[in-house]
Order: sequence, then C-alpha cells, then structure tokens
Amino acid sequence: MRRRRHQLYYAEALKRLAPAWLPVLFVALTLPSVLAGNSSTVAGDGVVHTVLSEAWRQGNNTGGTVLVHVAQNPDGTETRQPVNGTDNFTIERDAFIAIDPVSNLPVLVWAQVTSRATALYVARLESGSWTTPHLFWDDGSTNLDPNIDIRDNLLHIVWKQEGESPVRLRLSLARESFVPAFGPEYLPTDLAGIAPPGIDSGPIDSPGLDLSYFASVISPQVPDQPGRIITWGIRDEPVPVVYFQPFHLPIGIQTVREQNSEWLAGTFVTWFTSGSSFYYTTFDDGKWEELKVIDLDDGRSTAEALLLLQDMLRR
Repeated sequence: MRRRRHQLYYAEALKRLAPAWLPVLFVALTLPSVLAGNSSTVAGDGVVHTVLSEAWRQGNNTGGTVLVHVAQNPDGTETRQPVNGTDNFTIERDAFIAIDPVSNLPVLVWAQVTSRATALYVARLESGSWTTPHLFWDDGSTNLDPNIDIRDNLLHIVWKQEGESPVRLRLSLARESFVPAFGPEYLPTDLAGIAPPGIDSGPIDSPGLDLSYFASVISPQVPDQPGRIITWGIRDEPVPVVYFQPFHLPIGIQTVREQNSEWLAGTFVTWFTSGSSFYYTTFDDGKWEELKVIDLDDGRSTAEALLLLQDMLRR
C-alpha cells in the first residue's frame, strides 16, 4: 500500500505553517532521506521529524535494525535518537510518522519482522523520548505498510496483510491511550462504484472535508489487465468506513511507487507515481476529471510535483 508513497502531509503542513516556515518545508520535501523511502512530516512549530531505519549492531553482532528519529529545527540544527525498543536483532520496516493535532507530538507506527510473522507497533514522543512500543496487531501473519491519520478523538491505521489474496485492514485506536476503539475492519477492494476519471458516470459520492483518507493500489491478477487504486474515507468515530472510491489504473501500469488521496488547495485529489510520471485526477462539480500527468523526467521529485499541483489548483 505504500507507498513507498510520499509520506509528508503537504496540505496540512502548508495550512499550519506561517510563510516563514515555507523554505524549511521545501527542504523537508526534498530531503534525500525522504526520497529514499523514510518517513517525514512537519510539526506546527516548523520542526521536520524524520524516521530512518538503520542497521543495528552491538559489538561484533549485527543483523537487526534500529529506528532513528531525526528532528530538524527551523534554524537547521538537528537531534538524533533511537526509538526505544527497536535497537535489537529484529527488523523494523515501513515506519510512518505523523503529528498528533491536539498535542503536537509525533506518533510513529511500524512493522516488526520476526521469524514467524510481522507485527505492528505504535509509539509517541513524550518529554523528549519515545514511549515503550505498544503492540497493536499481531495475528501470526505478515502485516505491512501501516499508515496513520490522527484526529481529535482517534488514531486511524490502515495496513496491508499479505497472503494468497492480500487484504487491507483498518483499526482505530484511542488517541491518547492507544486502546482499540473500532475494528479490525476488512476494507472493501472490489469495483463497486467505480468511476473512470473524465467520464460522467452519474451521481457519485463526494469526499468530505472531515474524513481521514487512505489510498492503496491493488495489482492486477492477470497480465495486461488494469490494476486499481482505491480510496477509503474514515470518520473520526468508532464506525465503519464511510467513503469508498475505486479507479482503474491505465493499462500497462504494473508498478506504482507512491499513491495518496488528499485535499490540496481546497480540491480533493487522487494521485500516484509510476515510472517517470506523476498521475492525478481531481474531483470537481460532482465528477472526477480526466487523468492528467506531470513529467518527472527532469529530476522533479514527487514532493515538487505536489507543490506544483497545489500551485496550479490555487490559480
């Protein structure tokens, strides 16, 4: 489901930060660590929070990983510290960091690989150090790519569970205690309600401003058949998913690096990257517009493409 989709919260960061922070944000969007697939986000005070997965060693012993949190201040100074409980022989992957909008504290989810399965953990940065990792999902299977969105009441998590037929699951936790509030919920991945971009397919659901959105790509089961990208919308309540929108990917696209659905400059956008192209469609006047492309051949990053798109939408 990732991503490695771009993980910075562009719209939220730009709305929260004063103009003085915009150069800092642009640096954050183009950090090499972000482009390498690590997770970054920007807090309301302009601090860029990045989580790296690095090789762990103790003396001559190696083999595991450690998650390292890097905080870059607006003046360019930075601090580094390991995430408690990740400095061992296990493998930590798919880290995703976000900012709690109430406390303004970073929250982190990740997958921990063991010999039998892949479990999912969450932790929060409090008083300058990371809390003890909280195990929120371990069913003995392979669970990957956790994504989070934090609202006033709940922390919403969506991830991919590998298997003969991979599925997507959602779990909502209490924002402060991480106690399960709803789920797990198996998310729909069928083609019900598919609305091809650029085609008037009749009345379709409008995405609301107050939902948490997650997007995922379902690869084609048969060669030369289209895959699909699906968006789910979740209300900040212990209730099932309330928004579901699938699209076919263009024929010939087999690999998607990054994808997301989000509000940008007052417009709802679904986007994904494949090869050297950034594809996007916008929801306008009750329908999805024709799929458009921004060229990434000239070295433009996904972050820069999003900033360009945001600028175009403002005009």
